[in-house]
Amino acid sequence: MDSVHCSVLIQSLEGRPILISEIFPLSGALRTMKEGFVGLDGEVDLGWPADGALRLLRVDCAGSTWTLPVVNRLPEGTVLLPAPPGRAPFADRPGAVRLGTGPGDRTVERLAAFGADVEEVESDAAVEWQRQWLLGNAERGGELEVLGGRIGERTSGRDSMSETVDRSRLRLDSVFVAASRGAGTSVMEYLKALHWRTMLDLPGTDLDAALADWKTRPAPGRESPGEVLFFVEGAMRFATVDVWPDTLVQRHNAALDRGDFKDLISTTSNWWGQWDAAKTEAWLLMRFGMDGFGVHVSGAPFVGREWPDGLERLLGELVQRPALVGEVRTLQDSWSRSGALPSGLRCFDQREELTRIDAVVGSGPALWLWIDASAPSTTVQLQVLEHMIGEMRDVSRDFTWVVADAGSDWMAFLELHRQAVERAGSIKRMPFEMIHTGADIRWTRAFELSALPSVRYHGQGLLPIPRDLPLPGPELSGWLARRP
Repeated sequence: MDSVHCSVLIQSLEGRPILISEIFPLSGALRTMKEGFVGLDGEVDLGWPADGALRLLRVDCAGSTWTLPVVNRLPEGTVLLPAPPGRAPFADRPGAVRLGTGPGDRTVERLAAFGADVEEVESDAAVEWQRQWLLGNAERGGELEVLGGRIGERTSGRDSMSETVDRSRLRLDSVFVAASRGAGTSVMEYLKALHWRTMLDLPGTDLDAALADWKTRPAPGRESPGEVLFFVEGAMRFATVDVWPDTLVQRHNAALDRGDFKDLISTTSNWWGQWDAAKTEAWLLMRFGMDGFGVHVSGAPFVGREWPDGLERLLGELVQRPALVGEVRTLQDSWSRSGALPSGLRCFDQREELTRIDAVVGSGPALWLWIDASAPSTTVQLQVLEHMIGEMRDVSRDFTWVVADAGSDWMAFLELHRQAVERAGSIKRMPFEMIHTGADIRWTRAFELSALPSVRYHGQGLLPIPRDLPLPGPELSGWLARRP
């Protein structure tokens, strides 16, 4: 199959590590497409199959995230603008996209404009609905004045509730028509799904008719974000056990507990109106990706998600479906822990030179203090670490101390390094190594960081210890003295 190829410029992040992924819209799983570095000219190459489908690409670089809905080549001269520096690389900090002025795919621009217009329609509809609900038939005494009407005003002449609802729908329809002009098939399908989702939230919508419409649709194709969005939005509203009789709820829960796929097809048929294995599979994949049926991951790092036997069997059923196996495997990879940390990860030292993780710690044990160099408390944290190291003379020093900056502020890292050298007297006398990862998401994922500062430890062979360790202080000193 032919491929679409284009390049974009990422402003001010030359040479930074970059991760490009494709979003599976049903489960939300991220399939890695490309790992590498932004070119020294700021250029990044993108590519995907030229099949006419709408694809949702995600670009992560130096703490910024861009979502690019694409079908064809982006216009030449397209620039990705980084988000303002943040305190940690864990929450999405969306950057801006400035499309080039020439010919090319402008789906990014089209969907952004439609989303802004829809938000305005929803906001105005909510205000009008609330006003109508509050005013009602306020012809008595001074209720109208209290609720924001002018003194002496009466409700006669105001729009009725139905007129307000109709006006909101007409505005939404006109916004949809404007956004659809010139859109290709796959983008049009996605716009229809967004339009339908908004209609469900507007006051006065006939939800029974919406449910009937949702039931008639086939199971979503994995290659169509529009079909997936229709299915997911309907499932979020209509695929509920709240109105089922107790006996049916018990059967449904028992099917999940046992991992009985056939019985699950039977119980979920009450949502679709008929037996439909494909829709049940889609619902399972959606739930595994969305909330994992309430199965929480362990609080400790480097511990994979463990599923009850019944849900594990259902995952096994999904893996056997050729159309689903790629997405399911991607999800499973995001839950599993492969063992050793990836030795090929690269970072910057204080000379702004790239180095690998194994060049910093070899393969031997190491304790990592992960910090954000730009955070106000970081200097104090390093001083506490230096004091703790100085008091641990009796503890075997068969491991490397590493202070790793997970933030994106290079100048803050250099200043932090300068202060540490000054306190130590020279670089050779520093009690720890210092590196800067440039907010590379691959590092934060590999070390399972969700907050800063954090401490991680690995033994020989870069094998991490599955334990949430305390910050530098007496408790950490005690653990290091007793460590395995």
